[in-house]
Amino acid sequence: MIVSKTQFELLALFLTVCQCQSNVFSDFGSTFAKKRVQETVSDPSATSVSHPRRTTIIDVLKELRATTFLQLIQQTQLGSALQGSGPYTVFAPTDDAIDKLPKWAQRKLLADSETLAQMLVYHITVDKITSKDMKNELRIPTLLHGKPVTIRLYADRKPTVNHVTITVPDAIASNGVVHVIGDTLFPVPVGNVFDVLENCTSFSKFRDYILKAGLDTELKNPSNPITLFAPTNDAFDLMSARVKGILENTNSANSTDFKSAQAMLLQHVVLGTYFSPSLKDGQELTTASERELLIGVRNDRLREVGLGRVLRSDIPATNGVVHGIDRFLAYDDIC
Repeated sequence: MIVSKTQFELLALFLTVCQCQSNVFSDFGSTFAKKRVQETVSDPSATSVSHPRRTTIIDVLKELRATTFLQLIQQTQLGSALQGSGPYTVFAPTDDAIDKLPKWAQRKLLADSETLAQMLVYHITVDKITSKDMKNELRIPTLLHGKPVTIRLYADRKPTVNHVTITVPDAIASNGVVHVIGDTLFPVPVGNVFDVLENCTSFSKFRDYILKAGLDTELKNPSNPITLFAPTNDAFDLMSARVKGILENTNSANSTDFKSAQAMLLQHVVLGTYFSPSLKDGQELTTASERELLIGVRNDRLREVGLGRVLRSDIPATNGVVHGIDRFLAYDDIC
């Protein structure tokens, strides 16, 4: 494979960002304070002789008053890169979007400069992608080692990137385009859907059953994006002895229990990427085992899936999304 000069530059850029000293991000804590900086950040490089009279992505971010995001960008080598030739596409969270990050996320970003750097580059992609270029289920590689974001289009509402609404599209710059988004793309994906199960101890029992049934390959497939409703470990305490017996008795791939176990596990898998904004109350999703799942949405939040209550929604993966639920969805156990 031939590696272009641009790819080398982007690799060097990412390494530089991740190796920044912690004091580079020392002002980040103030962005979460009540007295947030309101004025546009001055950028001494904006008048660089190299790019006279150009409206670069940095200039556009100033005009859009994406103050906090711009501060973070300018405190890294990304500030210089986004004034280069590009082209780039930037999904820029508003100040309010960054301020409303959960407390645990704020603490993690403040404590770990590498995580902060990863968050920033996950909002940036190579190439200029306007709203006209967007298609449903379009997966766009980001500067975070190519980990993609997913575009969803709707007939009755604004498009989303992952679980986040694009509030102001197509702010055109000379070296790309900026789309303003209403939330922050965080957390960044740790890997594919199966990697999410591997990296979260709360899903360890479900992961083990997936492995016993030989379905891990399906959850790793980068070509077919999926949505996984993953029961937590506590969910298996509510499971009947009969269902547990079927899941445990998977020693022979030709046995009836093995096929039944696969079907039960696949009731938690839906083809396609369904972040919570793409779902409506009363909507039915068809699972990979050809059963229907009834979706419950209240106050614009995903609350129920079938008989399960959603404990955590919208955990991103490179090939889809995971929602954590409190029940194992074995409907045939009702009667």
